[in-house]
Amino acid sequence: MIKVLVADDHPLMAQGIKNSLATTAEIQVVAIVSNGKEAIDFLEQNKVDVILLDIEMPEINGIDCAKYILKHNISTKVIMLSMYQEKSIVKMLYDVGVNGYLLKTTTSSVLIDAIIEVQKGDKIFEQNFTDSTSSQSKILNTANQNQKIVKELSKREIEVLKELSKGFTNKEIGENLCISPRTVDTHRTNLMKKINVHNVAGLIRFTYEMGLY
Repeated sequence: MIKVLVADDHPLMAQGIKNSLATTAEIQVVAIVSNGKEAIDFLEQNKVDVILLDIEMPEINGIDCAKYILKHNISTKVIMLSMYQEKSIVKMLYDVGVNGYLLKTTTSSVLIDAIIEVQKGDKIFEQNFTDSTSSQSKILNTANQNQKIVKELSKREIEVLKELSKGFTNKEIGENLCISPRTVDTHRTNLMKKINVHNVAGLIRFTYEMGLY
């Protein structure tokens, strides 16, 4: 029996995942949590074989949660479940060391097979991730706008962007750059405003698109 923890802040989505996995006797969903902090707390008290992590969650997001699990050598395998299709985000998470990445639109059978294969030691990454831009002209216009944004960023902001693209937490970035975690958080907030994105995934995507990693 493969014990699975589901971490997703959308109750309907989390329950839907649990129901999908209930169709096989090989997998048992032992709990559902709504953020990365709850996931870490649960893992520190319970043995779980695989965790299914959403990227965008309150308290601690999925990326930071995955990094924590891998850094502290927790035996749980990590599969990210997300709506993000950008290759840059997938590459960053692959480099961080997660065991799998699947879209939330994947079928129940694919998800079940992925959990089983990951538990055996394989890495499962859904193929055919594509950029969200729909036309070459839109890509060109966006690139030109982004070049202007890059020129307006300070040296420190670019350093923070690069560290974020490697999957480091605020605390780790602060240690690497010799600044406080609060200062890192301030830079991250300012970067989101300047780049016009609303989450860390957007910052990571921008970093890879502009070749700043």
